[in-house]
Amino acid sequence: MGQERSGKGGHLLLCIACCISVSLWLCGCAHSLKQSQGEQDLKEAKHLMSTGDYSASEKKTLVVLEESPQMLGDEALFQMGLMYSLPKNPNADYEKSRTF
Repeated sequence: MGQERSGKGGHLLLCIACCISVSLWLCGCAHSLKQSQGEQDLKEAKHLMSTGDYSASEKKTLVVLEESPQMLGDEALFQMGLMYSLPKNPNADYEKSRTF
């Protein structure tokens, strides 16, 4: 009826599928690395707040809020509200803490 295909087209499709799979996998890794960096920054901000360095904690929390608002925004906002409501904080502002 006809000649058999040599099979080169199948290998090309396999290579394209592998390239797409690898690129999607790398995008997923970059997303999780960014999230883990934000989580680490929030932990550092909590530690700074517990040691009494409220201004450094505020700066670190604002960085997290700007860099990853979708992933860690709620936790960063909670951290900001908590920081402004602490009585030991010299810049405590209860009205401002209620906005967070």
